[in-house]
Amino acid sequence: MKKYEAELETMRLRVRLTEMKIGLVRYVILCFTILGAIAVMFWGLHPFIGQDATVITAFGRLISALNIGNWLSYLISAVLYIAWWNERSGKKRAIQQKAHFQDIVEHDEPNRSSSGLSPTGDTP
Repeated sequence: MKKYEAELETMRLRVRLTEMKIGLVRYVILCFTILGAIAVMFWGLHPFIGQDATVITAFGRLISALNIGNWLSYLISAVLYIAWWNERSGKKRAIQQKAHFQDIVEHDEPNRSSSGLSPTGDTP
């Protein structure tokens, strides 16, 4: 490997690290925003619910009439599906990167074998 190739690879790694840091900051901001929205919702409901039993009963009846259970199940299902898809995409990306490095190693040693997965991480 020549000197300029090593420097180019170092710069690529620095760019990738910066991208990962920006992604982490975006994720943390998103989490705090969601938590803040939930907190604002509960703080807004607190004066309406209070400590009176009849108000709490009426609020419970309102919630049951809205069928929040159905909405919540659809929301949880969608969130879990998106999480699974992101996890699978990340695994495919990692396997794809590993396949690239495996090809580099096997180029010099033709007698080495691999796991039999396709370069994208799918089973053939």
